[in-house]
Amino acid sequence: MGGQGYMPDELPIPDILEYKPVSLLKVRETRVEKARYPAIDIHNHLLFEPDRSAEQYLEIMNSAGVERILDLTGNLIFKGSLARRAVDKGSVQETQKEFAFKYPDRFSFLTMSDLAPREEGNPKIDADFGERAAAELEEDVKRSAKGLKVLKDLGLRIKDSEGKLVPVDDPRLDPLWEKCAELEVPVLIHTADPDSFFSIPPDRFNEEVKELIAHPDWSFSGPEFPNKEALLQQRDNLLRNHPQTIFVGAHLGSMSNDLASLGRTLDEYPNFFVDTSARGRYIGRQPRTAREFFLKYRDRILFGTDSSPNVDTYRIWWRLLETEDEYFDPPEADYIFWKAYGLGLPDEVLRKVYRDNAMRIFGF
Repeated sequence: MGGQGYMPDELPIPDILEYKPVSLLKVRETRVEKARYPAIDIHNHLLFEPDRSAEQYLEIMNSAGVERILDLTGNLIFKGSLARRAVDKGSVQETQKEFAFKYPDRFSFLTMSDLAPREEGNPKIDADFGERAAAELEEDVKRSAKGLKVLKDLGLRIKDSEGKLVPVDDPRLDPLWEKCAELEVPVLIHTADPDSFFSIPPDRFNEEVKELIAHPDWSFSGPEFPNKEALLQQRDNLLRNHPQTIFVGAHLGSMSNDLASLGRTLDEYPNFFVDTSARGRYIGRQPRTAREFFLKYRDRILFGTDSSPNVDTYRIWWRLLETEDEYFDPPEADYIFWKAYGLGLPDEVLRKVYRDNAMRIFGF
């Protein structure tokens, strides 16, 4: 007979936010030190760790096999109104200038124009906004901006001068998108978020409750927000109305829970691409479906992390995409309860996702 063990009333009840069981599975564990091919991280945020020097970041990038990063908060180095408001940040702005102009072959930047929220409130969206933003973008591109970043606030929070919510496909923004086409620079656009951020509140039925508790402002299940379907429809209208403008949908286009639907969107809109940023946890939980998706859309997927350069994060990504390892912690593991499985992508796909697609789209 076995030992008595714990009686039910003696068992500790784990806190759901601290629950992180240790797997006892004995499975292969592959350590991938560097990406199989030089990688470009097109969705990065240097300002997450503003005290690090360019040389410190380069050491990380070299250790992990990252050729270049594209910083999405690079608006601070450009001369638009957002940059003028950032002058008082001093050291951060100087750091970005150092990165951009000291190591132009390793660090590149996007600008946000005035679509980024202001400290004093919403940008002034009026009849002339699109023309002003287009002129500002043109100046920023002259100063080395590689394209435009659009935050998810568009469609969710930004309101016009009359207090009305500005949809993603608002015609007042058309001059901005057309200017991107004219200048041949892409728009990296974040529209919506995972279904669990919209469909149900952050309660015990929500599989990403840990992330929503950590970031309560990421929950959009309330009646004050448009639903996710409406936001994605607005984005698709944008893709349709501006076929000459290249759009890169951040975070697998916020459709990582339904890769079949994302595939249909890519089929319908040849000017639409997606990045992998902050969705490793979704890619790795559906390895067979994700592998088929990567094989089919190898020319439309760009690698990105949505973090600052980090050796451990990169190596988890390499393991996820390059190996067939089973049941390991994916990127963003702190926010979820499930594990990941490697995709084991072939070399041709890895070359395109890691580097070739970014070179083609952003013109590095």
